[in-house]
Amino acid sequence: MATERPEFSGSAYRLTAIATGDLCAATQDAVHSIHREARGDQYKAIELGLNRMKENGLINSDETEHLLTLIAAVRDSSGEKFVPSAVAQRSRDFYYMLLADPQSSPVALAFASGLNSLMRPIASSDAEGNEIVVYLSTRGAAVLGGIAGGIVGGLIGLAGGGGAGAAAGGSIGFTLGACLAVRSLGGDDD
Repeated sequence: MATERPEFSGSAYRLTAIATGDLCAATQDAVHSIHREARGDQYKAIELGLNRMKENGLINSDETEHLLTLIAAVRDSSGEKFVPSAVAQRSRDFYYMLLADPQSSPVALAFASGLNSLMRPIASSDAEGNEIVVYLSTRGAAVLGGIAGGIVGGLIGLAGGGGAGAAAGGSIGFTLGACLAVRSLGGDDD
């Protein structure tokens, strides 16, 4: 015998909590759709996701191209211990450009801010023990996790809250994706 679903009563906060299951299902559907279309290629999935965001008006063409260029640069340096300073500088320049432009999309700004934070300068030492400044290693994981999480969060947020939901979802998704990717590798990303 099936249990009858009780009548809902309560606040909007409780309604939001109830939506968690629907959010999980929608997120899984979005991830599987992009992953299937990309045939398991993480970088292709990122490209597809960013293009979907562009098609939905969440990021513009220039922002999409900048993000794809940064992702390609990270991919090209993924075997190195540290991100080359030129890549870190490109990331910072993109972030600053979006900060200065009041017309930039909130989702692209969230991604640029996240990328910039992942490539912040840190103190290290060279083989001779001399202090040097290097840029935090990504090994691709944190950047890929962050962008992937941001894409899914942004697309799901769009459905639930329009542009503001997409910006919040992109920001939260980027943060969680980056952290989970690093933690799944068993440690810090430096």
